Amino acid sequence: MLEKIKKIINPEKEDINDTKIPRHVGITMHGIEEWVENNNHSFDDAYTKVFQVLKSCIEYQVKLNLRVFTVYVLSEGKKEFKHIDLFLNNLVRAFQELTEFAQENKIKISVFGKWYDLPSYVIEPTRKMIHETKDFDKYYLNLCLNYDGQEEIVDACKMIVRKLQAEKISMEDINKDLLRENLYTSTVIPPDLIIKNGPNKRVSGFLLWDSYHAQIIYTKTNFPDFTESDFKQCIKSWRKR
Repeated sequence: MLEKIKKIINPEKEDINDTKIPRHVGITMHGIEEWVENNNHSFDDAYTKVFQVLKSCIEYQVKLNLRVFTVYVLSEGKKEFKHIDLFLNNLVRAFQELTEFAQENKIKISVFGKWYDLPSYVIEPTRKMIHETKDFDKYYLNLCLNYDGQEEIVDACKMIVRKLQAEKISMEDINKDLLRENLYTSTVIPPDLIIKNGPNKRVSGFLLWDSYHAQIIYTKTNFPDFTESDFKQCIKSWRKR
């Protein structure tokens, strides 16, 4: 009874931990350039803030008991962005903190995309982070790095063709299930909710195949401004779908 009275008096403080949450949430880190322009900050300031927000989002994952969380960190096209080295240096610095948090909370970190095509100073820390969290299974954090949803599907098709040429499968075996089995995300359940940050309403190929049944919420919030309150509001909106 007391809890009901508290919620009537302070409805904004309702704790969503006790209510239905998605099994898998995806989120974009879009809106960084807009944040720089709107706030007259440098990209160095922006990237420092971005990875603070990313760490906070992963803390929300644990706090909300969200089983699977996927973050669109860097699209494949962005590798030509003029501030890419600054971004990647900040990302690599964040890896150690993310790894330590993952170890404390039993989070397995996976990386989807062609991260192995990034500069060498990114590849080894990425491999190390994956290795040091590979045995955890309480939570799953997926980072899409140098990722393109269309390329993911193309690569899956190439894998299927190779199996067909090797006579490991027949033409009759090719269906939607087989294609999904060959995606980067083959071991991950599809997302229930995708949170799209930034000023535009494009998903930019994020989890292109797996988002078929996902609800997409456009926040219009630039990622550096994304808060726990925003996160909770998106989940509440998902529950009302």
